[in-house]
Amino acid sequence: MRRKFERAMKKIWLGKCDIYEYESNTKGIVHTELKKVYEGIPCRLSFEQERERESRNTYAQSNKEQYAKLILSNEPMIKAGSVIDVEQNNVKKRYKSSGEPSIYSSHQEIMLEIYKEWC
Repeated sequence: MRRKFERAMKKIWLGKCDIYEYESNTKGIVHTELKKVYEGIPCRLSFEQERERESRNTYAQSNKEQYAKLILSNEPMIKAGSVIDVEQNNVKKRYKSSGEPSIYSSHQEIMLEIYKEWC
């Protein structure tokens, strides 16, 4: 039964993702850099309806935020704070994971935020 469910889930995975983690580099000056740890992982990017966030400034426009959830197999161990490039429907975007993945018997789900430096 579990394998049937896993096969059904994989049919709706329309995207691919690359996972990056921060790695400390100590060549004289300590700094961190992104290192690709997984490439071409099948996934599905799902979006929640945009929610309106009230602005404290009455003259400013209210901001709308989009909430994204990445669904993929349990195989790659995704660390909190990883940077994830997702390509789905011929659109490529960079996200950062906002926390630990939710692990289920057949898949994992990660809530994502847009990676601001890439926009």
